[in-house]
Amino acid sequence: MMKRDYLYMCLLLLCSLLFCTGCTENEMWADEETVSEGLVLNLLASGEAVVAGRSIASDEDLREDVVENVDVFFFAADNKEEVARYYHKEVGEDGKVLLETGNWKSKFPEASYDVYVVANFHQYDDASTPDTETDLSRIKTWTALVALSDTDPDIFKVENDRFVNEDIYTGKKFMMDGKKEGWTPGEGTDETIVIDLARAAAKIVVNVSYTDDFLVADRTIDVRKKLVRYAQDVRVLAEADPIPILDLYGDADGAGMSTSNYTEGSGVARKDVLYAYSYPNEWGDNVADQETYILMNIPYKDGSQGDLYQNYYKIPVRISNTAADLCLKRNTVYTINVTVDRVGNQEIDKPVELTPKISIAPWKSENVLVGGDTYKYLIVSEDEIEMHNVADTVVTFFSSSAIKVTLDAAYYVDKSGNEISLKETSFDWYSVDYDKSALSGELKIHSEVPKIVTARYFTLTVTNGDGMEKTINVVQYPLEYISGVPGLYSYVEQYKDKNDNIVTVNGGWPDDLEGKYSEDIQVGLDGHIGNNPFMKSKFYWEGVIYRIDKSYSDHVRANTPADNNRMYLVQISSTSKKYTVARPKMEDTGVGSVTALGEENNRLVSPAFMLASNLGNIGDVNWVKAQDNCNYYVEHSIYTVEKADRLEGKNYDGKGHRCFDDWRLPTYAELQIIAGYQSTQDKVMDMVLTDKYYWAADTNTYLETANPEPEDKQIPTGTDSKSDGKVRCIRDVTPEDLKELRAHNIR
Repeated sequence: MMKRDYLYMCLLLLCSLLFCTGCTENEMWADEETVSEGLVLNLLASGEAVVAGRSIASDEDLREDVVENVDVFFFAADNKEEVARYYHKEVGEDGKVLLETGNWKSKFPEASYDVYVVANFHQYDDASTPDTETDLSRIKTWTALVALSDTDPDIFKVENDRFVNEDIYTGKKFMMDGKKEGWTPGEGTDETIVIDLARAAAKIVVNVSYTDDFLVADRTIDVRKKLVRYAQDVRVLAEADPIPILDLYGDADGAGMSTSNYTEGSGVARKDVLYAYSYPNEWGDNVADQETYILMNIPYKDGSQGDLYQNYYKIPVRISNTAADLCLKRNTVYTINVTVDRVGNQEIDKPVELTPKISIAPWKSENVLVGGDTYKYLIVSEDEIEMHNVADTVVTFFSSSAIKVTLDAAYYVDKSGNEISLKETSFDWYSVDYDKSALSGELKIHSEVPKIVTARYFTLTVTNGDGMEKTINVVQYPLEYISGVPGLYSYVEQYKDKNDNIVTVNGGWPDDLEGKYSEDIQVGLDGHIGNNPFMKSKFYWEGVIYRIDKSYSDHVRANTPADNNRMYLVQISSTSKKYTVARPKMEDTGVGSVTALGEENNRLVSPAFMLASNLGNIGDVNWVKAQDNCNYYVEHSIYTVEKADRLEGKNYDGKGHRCFDDWRLPTYAELQIIAGYQSTQDKVMDMVLTDKYYWAADTNTYLETANPEPEDKQIPTGTDSKSDGKVRCIRDVTPEDLKELRAHNIR
């Protein structure tokens, strides 16, 4: 019998239980106990002639409920390490196992026991021993039992699977496990222990339908399937830790394909059902190498005399894009509905991926639950969302009960790194629409695009009536946006003095400051302190930027009020009438390179660039010294990076602080952008161009901060003798940089 609407069946079966309210376990199984002849196991596995109940996800002809033999382990509740009693038994047609007769209670002297049952174990023989084992009597301890694995090379096969080579597979059986904790021998001579077994495998059901875009007139088809990257090994106990390194089987090729398991209808009314099984598999972010999926081939002919075309599709078992949900769980049914609305690919290694609609359901007998447990779940398709200059996004949900969505937090990060709450004004910019009574559907999230040029962060919490909870974190970006990278300390490696002599900055940390400030600052600046008349080495400590220089009698002086240590990160997505977004050309590459000369280059704006923080403040200099200063300027981040995560080709200090050492003079257009932001977006960018003139990339060109948009559109140009300009160095940001910054929650 085909059973597709599992959740609906669950509801019906739950209703049937309501009529048994108040029944004890013994009362519900009174009939079984009256025929007991000692100590008996009554196995509930939704099995054919083996159990009393039926599974909501079981079909009689698939042998999903057959239990042939069991291994039973008793552990004394107060000494779980050692096996107290062990039995290997065949299962009777009535689903019962007679463990002991006669004076069986004398063998159970303890007050309470935990009972574990392993059913249909596949490979008893232990290859590491010379003997041939036929049961699990070798398992003497709890440690050995939780480490025990089952291997089923035929796990992917379905009863009566017909393979392309005409072989038909029969004799399917599923390894199952179950337990009864706290069992206490009763007063009578006959006693039944009810054990609810659960399968270790996951079941995949694919319902395939067609449209007339594919099933055109006179087209005949065949349907074949293969499970790719399935697991054939699993721990026997559900509560055991999973196998740490799992081998996967089932190559994406034509070998081992089998035909559709069920077909009804014809033409566009045709429906095919495909089954497959796998032991649990988690692929998370490693989709390319570990994802389990169905490879489907629908070879077709157009007309009786037409050629036969191979036609491949990929059907992912992908509930969501959340890494935690990219898996197959034991004892769970994954039902996938796909519609074939176009021709696939004739090449098997490039199958066309179909869009699945997936639901999950328990693969267990809902009307014979022990202890009143029910299957509870809550799944969302995304839990980390980025919205780029858009106001709407959609999240799909699946739940075992009605859901509720709440806005838990909303904020932006201001120019000083503080989180400014937006929750109180959320009615102005946020809404979420969904069917509050549905068990599956869409969350239609609306959030107005931020008007300030920085990201908006907000968190939604989804809860259901079963007490389950999911969190959805959203980051929403406008077209242009600013964030901040906190700096810790800075210096220039060398500079030119007034006579154009090169001076290396290599002084050590002052002895009288030993132990003061942080070790990271002391170690980082040791060997980078000098007597530079233009740019002092600096560090950030407890909210204040300090200058440190040999020329100071006390070595350090506060940089107040310029204490903002944030290197502003500017990202721009599109060109405007005022500027062209393109990375400016450089002379040479890497550390030591400078911005190329020329007006055209001076009109470009890098799509992603960072400004040096106030740790990079400098005195008045001419254009040549300004270019030289950026060439040798170094600023280190507050955040640290573990060795294994550091970017190749980038520098870090001994404590792991990122060394930003590839600065350049900004273009004139970039200075215009900065000037505009600091005057119109003062919530997210501090005043960073505070002096009258700032040097730009082309020779002797500069920005006049009081007039960043001159009417004649000409770029002001000084002379070699002009020495009253300041510098705000910038650096181009790479995609690798952005990835590192995001890892430290800088977005």
